[in-house]
Amino acid sequence: MENIKLLKKIEFLNGLSTMELTKISRICKESVYEMGDEIVSEGDECNSFFIIKEGTVNVIKGDKTVSMLSDGSPIGEVSFIDRGPRSATVKAAKRTVLIEIPTREFDKALKEDKDMASIVYRSIAVTLCKRLRFTNDMLLILSD
Repeated sequence: MENIKLLKKIEFLNGLSTMELTKISRICKESVYEMGDEIVSEGDECNSFFIIKEGTVNVIKGDKTVSMLSDGSPIGEVSFIDRGPRSATVKAAKRTVLIEIPTREFDKALKEDKDMASIVYRSIAVTLCKRLRFTNDMLLILSD
């Protein structure tokens, strides 16, 4: 049940029912990373998406830390959605427990449940629209 609460916090999964989230939680894996451990590496192929169950991570672009994420935050959702290479390196800033959703198993679950797939894909589209609107607003502010 704890993992289902975490899954509900993810923007592109929050439209799913408890039963649908239970299906996804069954494919989740839990893993522990110690301080300094690399979770994903910039440029690598995406084969999973993560949610921070407990802990803190640093998001690193090149050699610069650009963000810190903690409990409930997603890691790797952009590459998970577009299947592109990882856009940043992520390292544990302290002992961190992650919930991992493997891409292959997630795709299989969506293939088996078309209604769930429809909800997820619509949510992804809405999430991307929100991000695009935010980016457009920021570009307007910066151009002034």
